[in-house]
Amino acid sequence: MQKQVAINQLLPGMRVVQLDIGWQKIPQWQQPFVVESAEDIVRLHQHCKNVVIEVADTSPATEQMPSDLANSAEQKPLTVVKDDSMGELKEQVSVSFVIECYKRTLATLIQSFDQIRDGAPFDGKGLTECASNLLLSAYAHPEVLTLMCNLKEKDTSLEQKSLDVAVLSLLFGKALSLKKNQLEQLVLASLLHDIGMLRVPQELVTHQEKLTANQRKIIQKHVESGCYMLSAKAEFKALNSIIAYHHERHDGRGYPSGIKGENTPLPAKVLQIATLFEALTRDRQYSDQHSTTNALSKLYGWRNKALDGQLVERFIGTIGVYPVGTLVYLNNGYTGIVMVVHSSHRSRPTVQLLFDREGTWVNQDTEINLTEQKHKKLQITKSLDPEEFPDKVMDKIMQRLNSIPPQEQSASQ
Repeated sequence: MQKQVAINQLLPGMRVVQLDIGWQKIPQWQQPFVVESAEDIVRLHQHCKNVVIEVADTSPATEQMPSDLANSAEQKPLTVVKDDSMGELKEQVSVSFVIECYKRTLATLIQSFDQIRDGAPFDGKGLTECASNLLLSAYAHPEVLTLMCNLKEKDTSLEQKSLDVAVLSLLFGKALSLKKNQLEQLVLASLLHDIGMLRVPQELVTHQEKLTANQRKIIQKHVESGCYMLSAKAEFKALNSIIAYHHERHDGRGYPSGIKGENTPLPAKVLQIATLFEALTRDRQYSDQHSTTNALSKLYGWRNKALDGQLVERFIGTIGVYPVGTLVYLNNGYTGIVMVVHSSHRSRPTVQLLFDREGTWVNQDTEINLTEQKHKKLQITKSLDPEEFPDKVMDKIMQRLNSIPPQEQSASQ
């Protein structure tokens, strides 16, 4: 069976059987061929808009969801769930699953990256399972994933940065209604998007002064190095169609190929925005209520220039001024956690109250939607750094999110 697709829908491994301009105008290929790499796709971009590919006429296979990482006796095994019913996982997936998934993903990245630093080839063992479990976590408890990123904000390691980018990409891709298999590929690509930096000399990675033109070229080679490493593993090779473009820009001023935005696959555009937002907010102090706003303002200023304008606006609508999982302080003295961001009212999310004005634990699960008329006088005055709270208080917050009654009835900030 044959199907016409746009160039930016191509992936390595697809068999191209027809070009919209004919075979005679492209010297690289004179007959049907299999796309081998992201470089092949870039070459096609220079000549074609559409191609015809050969596709198998098969029904989609049922996929088995991974089991709960926590291995709790009380937790029922996860069942097979279709894309359109993933939201129902909230009752099946515990917060402890999400926390353990986040920690295990970071540990798996550290182990994999350390092996490369020691001279071993890329292995990637366990990362596919991590990506699947992160996907489950994003559908069940996105606020916990975001909070985990916030808790680790002071960690500037490549592994932590990659995980934070993966969470951002996943939440954004989910908001764009990408399919489950697309999201899993996006998460894996996000986790590994800067793997090529492990081949860059450490003195350049930590260089504080202005880089020379030659030094910039060496660092920019990390994209090519990363794609080369991933190409050695068949199950990761397809990720190059995303990773190869994460430093390209909408106006064509990016690298390594300088292609323009309309030729960039959607998952790569998602990764572009996620990496930039993560970099802008990496060193933010949560006591500064405008830090996230400033980062979003910068992205907004780059729309239709460095970034796809429509996607930037969708990203801002997804993240909001106060992203899901952000701890916030209200003008009535209460403290809460952002649970839902409303695209039409980005600075007025739904907040679950945690502590009253005296610092006493709010016993009931009380969510307030700041967009509702009855709450019009309530406002968020600032976001809070999780490090401002004692560990026992953060434990209580996690318990609340997991619907586990706290052992104590009150706690001070």
